[in-house]
Amino acid sequence: MNKKKIIELLVELNRLTVCGDLKWYLSTPPQAISVYRDVYVPRYYFTEYKGKNIAVYEERVRRFSGEYEEHYHVEYVCFAILSDKNQLEFVYAEEQRALMDLFETIVETSVDIDGLLDNLLD
Repeated sequence: MNKKKIIELLVELNRLTVCGDLKWYLSTPPQAISVYRDVYVPRYYFTEYKGKNIAVYEERVRRFSGEYEEHYHVEYVCFAILSDKNQLEFVYAEEQRALMDLFETIVETSVDIDGLLDNLLD
């Protein structure tokens, strides 16, 4: 796996999203991501780019610390490429600034936070 190419793709997707050329949709994650796994996916966004189904989503995983005898949650942002039948072809979940930037841009642009705040302040 070439991390440099993945980062280049993430940066390009972020640029297209900021420019308004790429639209992301909030949805329920497909079974390949959410079923039979001990994870919770609070936000799942998808789009189509160059004929491929692309997803960026947040995973929340519950862990147990034996040392402190308590549960805690770990959160990840994931980038995935899915088949036409919503099967996972590729998942990238490394902590990477480019992926976090893309996720933040998607959240901001898909919800129109500025418009929402303007309406609330009027």
